Amino acid sequence: MPPNVEPSVFERAQEQLQRNKRLARHGETEAATGFQHIDFFKQILLIELKRARRFGYSLAVCLVAVDPAAPGAAPLPHHVAAELRNRVAAAIVQSVRDIDFPVELSPERVLAFLPHSDLAGAGPVGRRIADAVHATGVVADGGKEHRVTVSVGIAALREGQPPSLARVMRDAAAAVRAAQLKGGDCV
Repeated sequence: MPPNVEPSVFERAQEQLQRNKRLARHGETEAATGFQHIDFFKQILLIELKRARRFGYSLAVCLVAVDPAAPGAAPLPHHVAAELRNRVAAAIVQSVRDIDFPVELSPERVLAFLPHSDLAGAGPVGRRIADAVHATGVVADGGKEHRVTVSVGIAALREGQPPSLARVMRDAAAAVRAAQLKGGDCV
């Protein structure tokens, strides 16, 4: 802390600086993936949930999960895993509409938030994502090919029930588990 500055003044200035940095990042996409920044995503999510409640808009999600490697498979070299992750990210960004918001939840899971979409509208988006990953998810490394596939769970707000993101996320996660139990690489 600089000399002759009250701690509370300095702390408030530091907090304001941190807020300004966070605000500057809102609306930006992550450079490596093209996904929305998580802070921006949270704000948009709240706005869209309020709209869904107020105006009865539909709202759906596609939860994209990288399928697990085959049992006993050797871990991927770091550069191969990074390239596969970039290809999955590019496939997702290219497959969603301009009004959709993809955000990375973890290195293996991405949530695509689809405002103004119902379950029937989310299905084709999920299929486009799975097909795009399947088409581009191969990386050659020293004569060996590595492939990544994804399982996509889709879910939407249920008519006649209050909008609940928690319910939609549970439904999407259950759909991903069901897809992976079928062998993965499906919606």
